[in-house]
Amino acid sequence: MPSSPQLITTPTLWHLATPIEGEARENENALTLACLLHPTPALSGFPHQAAKQLIAELEPFDRELFGGIVGWCDSEGNGEWVVTIRCARLHENTVRLFARCGHCACFLAGG
Repeated sequence: MPSSPQLITTPTLWHLATPIEGEARENENALTLACLLHPTPALSGFPHQAAKQLIAELEPFDRELFGGIVGWCDSEGNGEWVVTIRCARLHENTVRLFARCGHCACFLAGG
């Protein structure tokens, strides 16, 4: 595992990413490992418990389907999973969209 995240650049934004590779134990599969990593700091902040508590205090709504993981796992336990941070729920004639944007202390402090 790298000692620090790497920068992934897209035409409209930058992401910090930390690629993690390894070999799963015999009784584990890609889904098991994805669930151990979820939720990532991209969804809930870090450290997780402190961020989760602060979010509950500051946000006036339940995040519901705010984010999750999407991927696949085959019969041999191989797979690939990604974090989703933009979701939607369709119920009868109503669509509810969930999206987020990032921020850091420098923006909150006006810097």
